Formats: sequence, C-alpha cells, structure tokens
Amino acid sequence: MNFVIYISMAISYSLKYQKSNLFHKVFIEKEGEVVLLDKGLRLKGKGANDHGEIVNFSDIKELNLKEDILTFTTFTKDCYTLSNAGTAFNEFAHDFFKVRNEFILGALFLKQGDLIANFDCAFERTNPAGKMITKGQGIVKIFSEGIVVVPELNDSFLIPFSFLSFHDFDEDEYTFKCVLDSGITIMFSRLENEYESFQEKVHAALGLYYDKILREMINLFMDFGSEVIVKLAKIMKNGSAVSLKAIKKIDKALADKMMELVLRDEIMKQSLESFLKTDDDHTYIGIRVVNGKKDVFRFSLMFALPEKNVVACTTGYFDGEIKRINETLFFKIIMERGNAEEKISHKILEINQSLVLMNFILDPLYRDKKEMRRSIYKMAVRKLPFLRILRKSFVASLPTILPNIFAKNLEAVFEKAKILNGQNHSNHSSEDSQE
Repeated sequence: MNFVIYISMAISYSLKYQKSNLFHKVFIEKEGEVVLLDKGLRLKGKGANDHGEIVNFSDIKELNLKEDILTFTTFTKDCYTLSNAGTAFNEFAHDFFKVRNEFILGALFLKQGDLIANFDCAFERTNPAGKMITKGQGIVKIFSEGIVVVPELNDSFLIPFSFLSFHDFDEDEYTFKCVLDSGITIMFSRLENEYESFQEKVHAALGLYYDKILREMINLFMDFGSEVIVKLAKIMKNGSAVSLKAIKKIDKALADKMMELVLRDEIMKQSLESFLKTDDDHTYIGIRVVNGKKDVFRFSLMFALPEKNVVACTTGYFDGEIKRINETLFFKIIMERGNAEEKISHKILEINQSLVLMNFILDPLYRDKKEMRRSIYKMAVRKLPFLRILRKSFVASLPTILPNIFAKNLEAVFEKAKILNGQNHSNHSSEDSQE
C-alpha cells in the first residue's frame, strides 16, 4: 500500500528506488521510502536498521520526470530512479518539486527584493533560437527587483528586471511576454480573472525598481539634470556596466564624472594605466549607488581587448573616503573558434549578470569549485548557465593595489588567454549555452 506521512514537516512516500552509475550498473535496488527534507531527500529501504542515504538538492545535476518515474543524476555521476509509488506518484512529484523549489529560491538567489504578489498561471520559456526550454503550470512570484516562476513540476527560474530588455501585455490575448538580454523569451498565459491584477502588480514592481535606482543616482550625480539621469538609469540597471560610448551619447560630462569617481584611487589608476587607453567602445563602467547622499556605491570597470582575447574586470566599493579595490579578474572572450570582437557583448553580459545577481561578490565568479563546496554559492556555480560559462572562461587574477606585480604579470595573463591553432582549451557545453 502506498501512503503519505507528514511528520515534523518531513514528507514521506513509499516507493521503489534504484541507484546506478552512468553505465547502468545497478548498486542498490530496494522497496522503501523517500523522505523529503528542506535541503534534500533521504532514500532508505524497509526496516529500522536501514538508515539509507541523503541526497542534497544542490548535488542534483539533471532531473527527468516521465509518467510515473522520476530520475536524476548527481555531480558525482550517480543515477537514481524513483518509481512504483502507484496512485500516490503524482502527489509525490508535486511535493518533490514544491520542497525542492523552496530550497532553490534561496540557493540560486532568486528572491530579488521584496515580495509583492503571487499568481497562478501557465508559462513557456524558449531560448534565442526559439527552442523550448521549459513550459507548464506554476506560481509566479512578483518581487520588487524581478519575477520568479515556480513550476509545479520543474525547477524555478528568475526574470531579473536588471536584464529585462522587453516586456509587453497583450490585452486581447490576456498574455504577458518578457524578453531577457540573453535572448530568452518567457510567455505567460491562463491568468484568467487575475490578468488585470497581475498587470497592475508587474507595473508597480517595475515602478519601484526604477524609482529606487533613479532616486539614488540623482543623489550621487546632483550636478546633472533628472532627464539625463533617467536615461542613464535605463541602461545602467542596478549597476550593470555599459560602454563609455553609450554614456557619452547621453552626456559626455556625465561619462567623465563617472570615470573620475571610479578612478579617484591613484594606485588603481597606476595598475590600469595601459587599459585606460582603451577606446570608448571597449571600455565599460557600471555603478550601483547604495546611498547617493553619502557617496556610497559599488562599481565595475571593464576593458575588452579582443586582440588579446580577454576582458579585464576591476570592481570595488567606495563609502566616502573609505574604499575597497578588489583584484582585477581576466576572462577569455571566446572559448571556441570565432571572432573575439563579435563575442564581446556576450562576455560583458555574463560578467554583469554574475556581478549584479551575486551582489558584486567575486568568489563565485572564479574561485575553485573545491573552495565553493561549503559555500552558499555552491548551487549557483553549478546551475546558473551564465555563471558556469563565465567560470570556465576565467584566466587569472592580478592584485590591483600592487601596480608593480600587476604590470610584471600582465603579459603572462595575455599569453594564457591566447587562442592556439584556432581555438583554446576551454569549451562550454551545450547545456551551458542553451540558456
């Protein structure tokens, strides 16, 4: 008999589970139970002496749900098959993803800002080529800095306002369309009688998002008119770096002021001296204003060097006269055959997404995966496609506050980033690039 038990918030289902390797060699096959926990699941056979094993949600690499069978593989290359739950399987599948998605909301930093409202609806998510990534029914959580989709039978994902390039409400079809800077498209439908309320809440969230950015930018750049800062806020969302050329199109004096603010540290200027000759098309600057009145902000300064196949990224923090200048990180522009110049925008987007969504914390961008095993970023470095690609393209870091060491090692960094025989050694997988 299949049954469900609720004990101390843990959910248990009777079923059959199998553990094997990638070559389908079976290690364990038991009639037993699965217990859903807040950070993973416990699989165990029948009997009081069988304590089973725990699989953490962060260790699951791929999932596949088909009819009445759930299979998943881990990053340690173990394969699990959960079946024979009988009539309770559908309820088990829904509970599994409900518990897993609650974990994912925190582990992948999907909660951006304050929660405004929840809605039930259908969704379809497609990649830039129009290929379906996921679709289904779920809950849409509207936050003040983004929209989270929590599918009934799939993993949650985020639509960050910082990287929302287009959105449109079709009031005839009762649908809502979002297009991200990455080219991913999400279509919402079946909002039924909640459509107008959904539309109102989305507009309210976007309004809060831009108002906050605009208010702090106006406080920091008091010498410039509000119409100029409105234009800047639209392209430099939440600190995303944009080209110096784009800022100069808005106001040349504003571009000069921003560079002056970021480069007021003389030691940093010495280290980046050779990069400061980079033209406006290949120089990128981003400022996230924390408190404009008190001169508190985070920044990123990037230089794209296609001839060296590298993007240099320096970040830091200013709080009045207090400052912190981080190491300069170097990333390959391309990891396969191709034209580096044509791929610059992709690399800048990867860096921007990683910095903005990780709150400008650098560790998940480049630290060794072994160092990340006990980190709160463990699942993010494994599951976020843009972060995975960026990490694979990491070349080296140099100490920005030590100009002599910086200059001494720069050529070695460029040598490491070179493309040999038409390609270099790192390739990102189709799994990474699908999103």
